Amino acid sequence: MEPLYGCNLQTNISEGPYQGTDVTCAGLTLYSGLADWYKVSLPAAYYLRELCQRYGMDILGPYSYAINLYENGIITSADVDLKLESGNEEALMRLLDLVAHRRGFGDLLAEGSSKTGETLGGEASRYVQTVKGLELISRDPQTRLAGNLYTTLSILTNPRGGDDLKGTHAVSNYPGVPLWAQKLGISRDDYTRWLINWLDMPEDFKVKLFGDPPNISRPDPVHMTIWYNNLTSAYNSLGLCMFASSAADALGPTSMAMLHSAATGCATTAEDIMLTGERVFNLMRLYDTREGVNRADDLWPDSISKEVSGEVSAFAADSEVGLDRYYRLRGWDLQTGRPEAQTLDRLGISV
Repeated sequence: MEPLYGCNLQTNISEGPYQGTDVTCAGLTLYSGLADWYKVSLPAAYYLRELCQRYGMDILGPYSYAINLYENGIITSADVDLKLESGNEEALMRLLDLVAHRRGFGDLLAEGSSKTGETLGGEASRYVQTVKGLELISRDPQTRLAGNLYTTLSILTNPRGGDDLKGTHAVSNYPGVPLWAQKLGISRDDYTRWLINWLDMPEDFKVKLFGDPPNISRPDPVHMTIWYNNLTSAYNSLGLCMFASSAADALGPTSMAMLHSAATGCATTAEDIMLTGERVFNLMRLYDTREGVNRADDLWPDSISKEVSGEVSAFAADSEVGLDRYYRLRGWDLQTGRPEAQTLDRLGISV
């Protein structure tokens, strides 16, 4: 297996049970994380992704939920005709096939873990890990996201549910002084000055995000969430890549405005780009609330938010406090999460 790195990562598996798998996509960490998620080998993770591509399914679908049900005795081999223990690569690949072709237990699981838990009832609901019905990107969010309110809010407020494509990747942009700068002997003060000057953000917003004097290791998580929510919505609308835009901040709103102006002939500013992103994000929220989504859907499921005793976990309580502040800064109703009238007026949205 010979991986090449970057957005054109290519891996050709030349031996073993997955021989012949030829994968092209971005990010080795995606596959190492996938291997850890399902407790399988790295070649199996590549093959799993290839199968999901062919089937048109998400690699982080309800499969881990089925494994949890099996390992906790909620379902048995008689139900799925498989031994679904973590690390059983053959069983995992067969499970994907059952879901894709809606055979046996796969027919129910194809509806997602929320629907599966609701249908099975009883203890099955305790293991559901979704936000707005969409599978989460982590099997253990409390451990992975503890102290990371930015990523927490990005997931909870994502209009389509519990995925990580509405800004969460930007968290890697603020690690303090990164390793490359340390190797060059760049001091924290010099790196901070460079970063604050380089970031394509309004100056007053930089103060809100990092404080004064700036602390680049601890940006304000709520302002950061809103910024990258809006930025993500803008570059998605422009058809630009997230790796250049939010994951690296190389293409900020000024660059986007220049590209849009050149492509359309319409004079566009960085402010126009971010206002458009905010408008798009609020329109998606309006659609959600019209379809019945409310504040309760922006919270963690019981499997994460409640302790065994039934009490709300500290992780979930912190998330709710952050959500209150997020709603206020967004101009959304605190009870429902619907954009308020003055917010819609400011954005030029009529309903």
